[in-house]
Amino acid sequence: MRKLVWFSLGFGAACCLCAYVITGSTRVILAAAVGFLTLFAAIAGRKFALFRRIAAVLLGFAMGVGWFILYDGFYLNAAGTMDGKTADAVIRVSDYSYETAYGIGVDGTVQLEGKSYRLRAYLDLGETLEPGDTVSGQFRFRATTPKESRTYHAGNGIFLLAYQADEVSVSPHTDASWRDIPARLRHRIQAILQTCIPQDAAPFARALLLGDTTGLSYGVDTSLKISGIRHVAAVSGLHVSILFALLTAITFRKRFLTALAGFPTLLLFAAVAGFPPSVSRSCIMCGLMLAALLLNKEYDGPAALAFAAVVMLIGNPLVITSVGFQLSVASVAGIYLFAPGIRKWLVSLFPDSKGKGVRPMLIRWFTASVSITLSAMIFTTPLSAWYFGTVSLVGVVTNLLTLWVISFIFYGLVAVSLVGAFWTGGAMILGKIVAWPIRYVLLIAKLLAGFPLAAVYTRSPYITIWLVAVYVLLPVFLLSRNRRPGVLLCCGTLGLCLALLASWAEPMLDSTRVTVLDVGQGQCILLQSEGRTYMVDCGGDSDTETADIAAETLLSQGISRLDGLILTHGDRDHTGAAENLLSRVKADILILPPEEGMPTSDNAEVVYAEQDLLLTYGKTNLHIFTTDSNRSENENSLCVLFDTENCDILITGDRSAYGERMLLHAGKIPEVDVLIAGHHGSKNSTCEDLLAAAQPQTVCISAGRDNLYGHPAAETLMDTLFGWKISAARCTGQTGTEQLPSEGEAMAKKTAPGGNLQELKTQLKSKDLGRLYIFHGEEVFLLHHYLEQMKKQLLDALTESFNFHRMNSETFDLQTFADAVENLPMMAEHTMVQVDEVDLFKLGESDRNKMAEILADIPDYCTVVFTYETTPWKPDKRLKKLWEAIDGAGLIVEFAKQDQKDLAAWVTRHFMARDKRISTDLCLYLIDITGGTMTALSGEIDKICAYSGANEIRKTDIDAVTEPVLDAVVFQMTDMLSAGRFDQALVKLQQLLKMQQEPLAILGAVGNHFRRVSAARTLLDNGKNASDLQRLCGIPDYPARKTMEAARRFTPEFCRRAAELVLETDYKIKTSYDDPERLLELLLLQLAQEGRNG
Repeated sequence: MRKLVWFSLGFGAACCLCAYVITGSTRVILAAAVGFLTLFAAIAGRKFALFRRIAAVLLGFAMGVGWFILYDGFYLNAAGTMDGKTADAVIRVSDYSYETAYGIGVDGTVQLEGKSYRLRAYLDLGETLEPGDTVSGQFRFRATTPKESRTYHAGNGIFLLAYQADEVSVSPHTDASWRDIPARLRHRIQAILQTCIPQDAAPFARALLLGDTTGLSYGVDTSLKISGIRHVAAVSGLHVSILFALLTAITFRKRFLTALAGFPTLLLFAAVAGFPPSVSRSCIMCGLMLAALLLNKEYDGPAALAFAAVVMLIGNPLVITSVGFQLSVASVAGIYLFAPGIRKWLVSLFPDSKGKGVRPMLIRWFTASVSITLSAMIFTTPLSAWYFGTVSLVGVVTNLLTLWVISFIFYGLVAVSLVGAFWTGGAMILGKIVAWPIRYVLLIAKLLAGFPLAAVYTRSPYITIWLVAVYVLLPVFLLSRNRRPGVLLCCGTLGLCLALLASWAEPMLDSTRVTVLDVGQGQCILLQSEGRTYMVDCGGDSDTETADIAAETLLSQGISRLDGLILTHGDRDHTGAAENLLSRVKADILILPPEEGMPTSDNAEVVYAEQDLLLTYGKTNLHIFTTDSNRSENENSLCVLFDTENCDILITGDRSAYGERMLLHAGKIPEVDVLIAGHHGSKNSTCEDLLAAAQPQTVCISAGRDNLYGHPAAETLMDTLFGWKISAARCTGQTGTEQLPSEGEAMAKKTAPGGNLQELKTQLKSKDLGRLYIFHGEEVFLLHHYLEQMKKQLLDALTESFNFHRMNSETFDLQTFADAVENLPMMAEHTMVQVDEVDLFKLGESDRNKMAEILADIPDYCTVVFTYETTPWKPDKRLKKLWEAIDGAGLIVEFAKQDQKDLAAWVTRHFMARDKRISTDLCLYLIDITGGTMTALSGEIDKICAYSGANEIRKTDIDAVTEPVLDAVVFQMTDMLSAGRFDQALVKLQQLLKMQQEPLAILGAVGNHFRRVSAARTLLDNGKNASDLQRLCGIPDYPARKTMEAARRFTPEFCRRAAELVLETDYKIKTSYDDPERLLELLLLQLAQEGRNG
């Protein structure tokens, strides 16, 4: 039977790998490869016992992959094809509906391609649905199974989510079905418990017996989690084992009678509980125990666990993703593996554990309880830390004090349910009796959860490191010959102390610290300075999860009391979690706007901010600004200015541009370092006036990923923030919780928009270059500069010819490229491969797949750089395999044209390096006539410096040697026309023609120029200025100012007539045989004539 254990390990590993990692054809290849290995292992197993176990694991793995492929292809495929679609459907309700924030939710089934699928529907209905009802209408479907967007529902057998898209019709059930009996029975038991159990104990009673946790308060739920007994409030294997013990007791251990009563009872209990994975696993194992008892066979626990796991994985391979399944299997596996050894060690500590009497009996009970609890925690603790972020340190004590009474509570609740079906009065008497042990459990959980170090949280990276270190030491301990549990315990305790000290000390290293917590669609901000801690807002997608995130962040830093909690306004996404937070972390003061319905707490002094407040301590000032507006509550949001010695932080709540301008008019906003964007990045907030006044270096946006409101708005990101060249625009929905210290590179350096240039700089500075880069963009000078920087860092000049490989679109060959990547470095540590102008997404399919494999597995010693100077970089993300290889391993760096201000500073530095000086105006003039690229400017600067004999650069020096770009010459030419100097304009035209410029290109530049002039003229007539033209046409400040000056010399009629003449000339060049150069000269003459007339 133990071969089944090894088989189940392989089967489970295969399902896990298919669920989390591999997809598509890779699964087929893997199954075939492992199948061949299984044959070899089976042949070797004839002589070596070890290979028989390996063969069993490999066989399980191959069959697991094969089964996952079949299940995915023949069953899940139909549900997957519905992802994102809106379609008509008929849903049969399988359980009672429950209330949600937007209506009701209900579980049911739907027929797709002749197959039945479980789903969860969210409906905008006010009525209660019952099992057997049908809901017909149009729904928007979301599949829970795709790897990229999988939800926890898939592990519980729910493969679709349905959202009401239009009006639906409900058809009540007409007759009872046996399928609905468990749901109706569960509903009846819930009603009995609610009626017969005292109010303070009823929610826990429903949770323990039925797994219904909806009635548990946040405080109780948190106490159970921290104290380490949250599992008793979710129906699990513990409850099944208690029920099984009751069955064996009432049947007097008679084999046939126990089996006769046991099988249907276990099946009914699992059905009433809703077949959660943990209960299903336990019921299967108990069923095997009954079968062994009936057949008079020996029961093998590990084999039974393996059988249960395989059966459940066959029923639904995605059950491997269920947290309940993982915890259930892990706890039982830990008990089978470690409980005997732990109990043996514990017994050795109590020499008088044998014999009769109360003391030996208590010792045996103690050692058995502790060994089972500890052994179960060995595998479940990492899972709990990963999924829930909590490691209970008092779990062993809590389980020891409470688990013995859980059995009595369970039996009492079963009795209440049975009696309550016939006699409510008697059930109420029993309920009052059962309530007392429930109160005992809740009291113990609350007391132990209240200890300062009852739990630690993986929100602290140091706690995570400690936990990893403990589980690295554990196998070392298990494999050592001289095992000393006391040494392991001491090492773990010492490591925990160091981790806690580091967690508490690390925030103190920053003089000022702002933490924007990732709470989804909401806001929660932590402000810390000079040993004080304030929190602004506490709301998000989920009130309980947001409170957990906030509390655990604080407790991880050793903060159990806030100096203040400030709620900006009453929206739930800013205040919803405040009461829950204050039940765990106290606050000295709770500052609220003068609104109705704001949360309050006995754990904080409440202050209503009816006028501006100022809190001062040390060198820190905390300003709280109010506004008396008749508009919406958003406009009355409290604004917080956190003013410290070396950093200023501004938080505007949900104010729109109107509310922001009210602050500005009141003169309350100074320049700041960090701005928390208003209203989660809404297009109506974070106005340009605010940015101009505040001049923030960093803007943080707190918004939920894929939220329903479209936050942050594209207008806010692109037009506003990037338009103002904010150093960093961060969104918690994309990057997670943001911690921004007041000092350091994060707030001092600028990031190239859309580019990853800052990341490249960081890697070069730290000498930690990656393996794959994509360089593209029109600023070729920077591209070449960073290529040279990489070559200098990676390659030695003496061995560069051996270790540097370069190819282009003409010389590129995939095999040559693969060989270059794989070539080992010669007398060096690194190699570098540069590929120019090769469009990866236009390769043939086989070459693309091969390229994806190469890029996904570049050796550590090799760095590959693809450059695109003339060929545009246009990734086709539909070619998923290649794109995922590039996106997963590569850094895509865009070398965009630099901002005019930055370019001017760069030009000035280059002239100064040659002992030359240039004025700002001439610097901007040079940038304008050369096209504003570093590549062009670099060559022109060299020529100007060589030509000029003086230290001060003059305009005549620039004009003498600089070759202007087309747009610059056209500007000069039209300037001359406006001044009536037709002959000079004609000379400029001849200059352009000598530069080999095509007539149509010249005409296009003339047309583009007059379109800008026309736009500038319109803006002038409407009282606008150059900055408006700059935003409208997307041009730098200097050309915008020049265009506005030119527009002052033209009338709107001239601009309209100029556009007509350009169109006529374009038509003639394209359709007549006239000389294009003569037609351009005629255009200039006509424009000159129109200018004199206008």
